[in-house]
Amino acid sequence: MENPVRVPASIEHLVGEWTGTKRLWFAADQPSLDSAGTARVSRAGGGHFLTISYEWVFEAKGQEGLILLQCNEAKHTGEASWVDSFHMSGSIMLSKGTFSGGVLNVLGSYAAPPGPDWGWRIIVDASDAAHLRLLMDNVSPSGQSDRAVEAVFTRR
Repeated sequence: MENPVRVPASIEHLVGEWTGTKRLWFAADQPSLDSAGTARVSRAGGGHFLTISYEWVFEAKGQEGLILLQCNEAKHTGEASWVDSFHMSGSIMLSKGTFSGGVLNVLGSYAAPPGPDWGWRIIVDASDAAHLRLLMDNVSPSGQSDRAVEAVFTRR
């Protein structure tokens, strides 16, 4: 049996409580809507995964999300599953991509009827030990990428 992949040291330091600001954009040419947010990073699955659970507020209503991460430092690959009370409408998004230098960069997709699916990029940046950055970009069918979410947290 192959050795199971453990959480890499380059993101292990994320485990704990975080607080910060979440910025949300509905259009690239519009100002962001900012709110306070919190995040908790925990080990899961016997130390093979990390979870990032986060909370924020939109129009006076609490929102929450959860990202389950798997990062393979040796192969420079990563995967994530994502749910969010605001963005995901009860669905789970599965994403795959790269992992290197403490940065997970994955891409998933969501249906946008009546047109083709759109992409959703999630970047978990743990390259700076003092901060946790969650970036999410909306990716059009033509490949145009626009920032939709930026959350920057510091350790609580």
